[in-house]
Amino acid sequence: RSNLEAVRALAALVDALRARGAPAVHLVAHSMGGLIAAYYLRYGTQALALASETWAGAAAVDRVVIAGTPYRGLMRAFHDMACGAVTVRNRTLLGPVAMASMPAAYQLLPWPAADKVLSPSLSPEPQAIYQARHWRDGGWGLFADAQALPDAAREARYAYCGAHLDGARRWFELLHA
Repeated sequence: RSNLEAVRALAALVDALRARGAPAVHLVAHSMGGLIAAYYLRYGTQALALASETWAGAAAVDRVVIAGTPYRGLMRAFHDMACGAVTVRNRTLLGPVAMASMPAAYQLLPWPAADKVLSPSLSPEPQAIYQARHWRDGGWGLFADAQALPDAAREARYAYCGAHLDGARRWFELLHA
């Protein structure tokens, strides 16, 4: 699911606590939870495409502690989406297709300005991670098994990947505004 669903769930929880008469609401957020809290504080529950800074969430919260939050994303997220995530006991549970089917995973990719990917000839490819054609051409994520799929399915995966990469880019623009 998308981090925006988690933002909406956080807003609903804060609203419910306030409605029950909570004298104060304090948030403690770690890792991706810090990204979710930061977005909520600054933009409330607004959709990515239309979000403008209102500090609506901050008005409903008294204190916030955020720790270990990947504000600039994680290259590990890209690796796991491109190659799959290996767990101790199960090496296939989270393959690249499964990882890249999770919208929130795109919002953990490395910050676009920090995207340091090299081409096969070892020349820098600026923002390669945020271009769906690189995912398709490199067989990353949803394209790890795409050769066996009908054209329509490959096109649907390309559209899905592109939309989530665009959303992730906007996510970072808003968090770094």
